[in-house]
Amino acid sequence: MQERIKRIILIIGFIIISTAIGFGIWWFFFRPIIAPPAAPEAVPPAVPPTVGLPPALPAPPRPTVVTPAATLQPSPLATGGLTQTTALTTFATLTPSISSDGSSVNYYNRSDGKFYRIRPDGTLEPLSDRVFFNVSNVTWAPDRNQAVLEYPDGSNIVYNFETERATTLPSHWQQFNFSPRSEALAFLSVGIDEDSRWLATANNDGSGTRPIEPLGNNADKVQVAWSPNDQIIAFSRTGTPRGLNEQEILMVGKQGENFPALVANGIGFRGRFSPDGERLLYSATSGDEDWKPLLWIAGATPDTIGQGKTPLGLNTWVDKCTFGSDEIIYCAVPTELPRGAGLYPTAVGNTPDNLYRVNLRTGERSLIAIPSEDHTINNIVVSDDERILYFTDSISGQLYRVNLR
Repeated sequence: MQERIKRIILIIGFIIISTAIGFGIWWFFFRPIIAPPAAPEAVPPAVPPTVGLPPALPAPPRPTVVTPAATLQPSPLATGGLTQTTALTTFATLTPSISSDGSSVNYYNRSDGKFYRIRPDGTLEPLSDRVFFNVSNVTWAPDRNQAVLEYPDGSNIVYNFETERATTLPSHWQQFNFSPRSEALAFLSVGIDEDSRWLATANNDGSGTRPIEPLGNNADKVQVAWSPNDQIIAFSRTGTPRGLNEQEILMVGKQGENFPALVANGIGFRGRFSPDGERLLYSATSGDEDWKPLLWIAGATPDTIGQGKTPLGLNTWVDKCTFGSDEIIYCAVPTELPRGAGLYPTAVGNTPDNLYRVNLRTGERSLIAIPSEDHTINNIVVSDDERILYFTDSISGQLYRVNLR
C-alpha cells in the first residue's frame, strides 16, 4: 500500500517539475513581444477655402545679364587718352629726320639699303637711287639734305642727297655732329695712342681738320653736341668729382674755351640743346630718384650755363625727347621704371611708353597720348608745325605716326 502511494507521489512530482520546466522555456524563448500602442494618426490641419486664383509657385532665379563695356576707341588726335598710332613702314628703319619741307620724314630702310621720304599723305619717294648696305648709324645735318653714314666696320661717308656726292671720312673718326649751318663737323678722333685722341672739327668734306681738346682715355666721357648758337661743341663728364648725387659737366667751346661748368643733379648726364641754343635739356640719375633718370632744363649759353636749373618731373632719358619749338618738348616716358633703371637702362627692356608735352615757359606738363598699341619709343621727331609726331619702335624698328592736332 505504502509502495503504491509512494509511486503516485513520484509521478505527480515528475509531472509538476516537467510542467514548470516547460513553462520556463516558453516564457524566456517563445513568449510573443507585446508592441507599444500605436500613435494616433495625425490629422492634417484644416485648409481654408481658396478665394480667387491659387497662389503662384515660387519663381526660378533670374539669370544675371552682364552687358560688356563699350570698347574704348583710340582717338585720331593726341588729346591725352588712348591715341591711334599709324604704322608707316612694315620693315625696320633707322634714324628718321624731318625733311626739308618741314612735314615729311626722311629715313633709312634697313631692308633694302635705301633712303626714302614719306609725306603726310602717305606718298613715298626715294631720296636717292643709290644703295647703302648695312648702315649702322645716320647723323643728319640741320639743312636736312646731307648725312654722315657709319658702318659696322668703322667706315664713314658724308652723303649729300642734293648733289649725290659721297665723301669718305677716316675710320677712326666717330660720334659726328654737324655745325648749325651744316658746313662743318665736330667729332672724336680716336687713334690707337692716347696722344692721338682728340675732340676735333673739320669741313663737311673731311678737309681742314682742327684739333680742339685732347681726349686721352676720356673719349667715353665726351658727348659731341654743336650748339645752335655756334658756341659750344661738346659736353665732358670730366669736371671736379662731386659724389654720387652731383656731376660737374664741362662745356667745351669750338675755339677750345672752357666755359663755366654745369653741376648736374646726378650722374649719367646726357644733354640736348633747344633749337635756339638758349636752353639745355638733360637727364641724370641720382639716389633722390631711386636711381631713375630725371629730366632737367637749364640755361645753356656761356653767360647762362646752369641758370634756372629746374626738374621737369618726368622719369625718362633725354634721348627719348625732342624739341617741337624753343619752348615745347615732347618726350616718351616709360609707364614704369624699376629702381636703378638710370644706372642700367637695358633693364627697362620692352617697357611701353606714353607721350608727354612740356611747356618750358609755363612749366605745364601734360600727358598727350597713350599709344593704342604698346610701343617702346625711340627717335622722336616732330613736324615744323607740330601737327605730326613720328617715332620708331625700338623692338621692330618700324616707323610710326601720331597726329598731334
